[in-house]
Amino acid sequence: MHRNGGFLLVTAIVILVVLSVLALVLTDLSATNDSAADQDIRGAQALYIADAGLNEASLGLLSPTVYDTASASNRQSCASIATHLTNVPVGAGTFSVTGTLYAPGTANAPVTLNGALPAPTAGAPTPAIAFSGSASAYAPAGRIGIDSEEIDYSAIASSSATCKTVPAPCFVGVIRGVDGTAAVAHASGTPIAQYQCTVQSQGGVPNLTAPHALRTLTAALQLQGGWAVGSEDAARLGSASAQDLLQWQSNAWTPAAPVTAASVNAVTCTSDVDCWAVGSADRLAVNSGLTGGTTALHWNGQTWNAMGPIPNAVIGHDLDAVACAAYNDCWMVGSFTETKKKRWTLLGWNGVFTAIPPDQVLAAPGSTKTLADKKYDQYDIDGVACVSASRCWAVGSLSLAYSGSGLKPTLLLEWNGVQWALATSLLPAAVVNGGYDLDAITCLAQGCWAVGSFGRAAPIAVYWDAVTNTWTADSPGQGGDLESISCLTVNDCWAGGSWRTLSPTIEHWNGTAWSLVTPAAAASDVDGISCLNANDCWAVGSMGTGRLQLLHWDGSAWSNLSADVAKSGDLEGIDLVGSHGAPQAAWAETFP
Repeated sequence: MHRNGGFLLVTAIVILVVLSVLALVLTDLSATNDSAADQDIRGAQALYIADAGLNEASLGLLSPTVYDTASASNRQSCASIATHLTNVPVGAGTFSVTGTLYAPGTANAPVTLNGALPAPTAGAPTPAIAFSGSASAYAPAGRIGIDSEEIDYSAIASSSATCKTVPAPCFVGVIRGVDGTAAVAHASGTPIAQYQCTVQSQGGVPNLTAPHALRTLTAALQLQGGWAVGSEDAARLGSASAQDLLQWQSNAWTPAAPVTAASVNAVTCTSDVDCWAVGSADRLAVNSGLTGGTTALHWNGQTWNAMGPIPNAVIGHDLDAVACAAYNDCWMVGSFTETKKKRWTLLGWNGVFTAIPPDQVLAAPGSTKTLADKKYDQYDIDGVACVSASRCWAVGSLSLAYSGSGLKPTLLLEWNGVQWALATSLLPAAVVNGGYDLDAITCLAQGCWAVGSFGRAAPIAVYWDAVTNTWTADSPGQGGDLESISCLTVNDCWAGGSWRTLSPTIEHWNGTAWSLVTPAAAASDVDGISCLNANDCWAVGSMGTGRLQLLHWDGSAWSNLSADVAKSGDLEGIDLVGSHGAPQAAWAETFP
């Protein structure tokens, strides 16, 4: 009995020791698990805090509020994004944001396509994009622009093994046609644009100085660029013209030095490193029948350059509009008045200039003649726009001096990729017979809108449906002369002009009707308009005081921001490049 009792006692002690050790182990495991769970929670908090920093940076870089420079909610530049976003408290921690600008062309020449880039093949893998030149100014990942197509990429490769089917170096991990742009073919040598802020956001719990948890996120955000152009008062006084060239860089307008003594009437940009501006050497002299020098300027991302040689047939003509389907495919239009005869101008660019005489257009198969032949060379072309390389439209009117009835029969020309032809008869009879002058046109893949007026009293808008290939008319009915138009979609357009009293006119098309939206501006004329999204449009012109005019739409109202640029002059055209709705091109977490 004593032996059994001793054995049982030893056994009990062993069991108690094992249980005690097991309890200690379980307690330690529980504490470890609690610590790990706590760390996981803090890590998740830091991740969400860092993501909040990216969201704030995106709002700051693309804020529709661009005129309150003292406010943290005002549009920021990439360089200044950290100003209001350093050690920002959020929930259980804080975040700080920094930005790095990638803008090839600012200091380094942009790279160019090494070989033609075909349109993507449905169902086939998307190949890398080969380029020539140094990509040191480009972001490691993000978004590039080739002509008007936006393309996302995940890396830049320098080896043939990574580039695979295309020569090295190349952009890899390519996604074509982002942000609603069309994935189309591009010619070899086309410049590759980028205007991007790569934002880094660090989130720490409870702070960034001694964090218990730290997460770092990076995002690539596309910025806004573009140009507004015109001429200073000298052009109106008859002396040598002085150009107005204003560059929009993310959040500010910056004047650029004039290139030549010439007025500039219009500008178009396929990307941040490819813009054209057109005009004449002296508008007053040219319109008086004197010889002037036709102006065609090209922006390559670094400088504006006067392009030539201009064909003798159009030297002295005044170019009023320009449109480009691609880097090497542009049309410039206008007119020239000589002894009271107003002749149209058609000037093409495919690496060299080619003038298209009116007789060649009128003799083209498909030209639809609606007026006496003797009057055909008296037309004035005011606007041009391209749907693609094989479909462009030009609009204008007959010179008033050659219309005995006092009406200006409407002009419409069509480009089919091979030739221009007169297409006035495609317009509604009420438009042609009503003497309407079409001053501007803009095109999307789905269709085109053109606007103008009869005098300054009766505005007109006509629409071309790409599916049905028909033109229809819609009168805004608010009075005034519409001289410019920009469309985000065919059902979301803004048109600008002026009343007889030179008060500004801005109208909006919502897909059903046109409505007048009164801007906050003095006596003025709206000559150009450009929109990037529903909360971001600019309209330009001049004010009665001889000062240039800059109006901005922030989604709720038009504001007069002319005082932000202390310059005199008359702005005639504007074109902006940037995201229409999806500015973020890349998102990644950086691990230590």
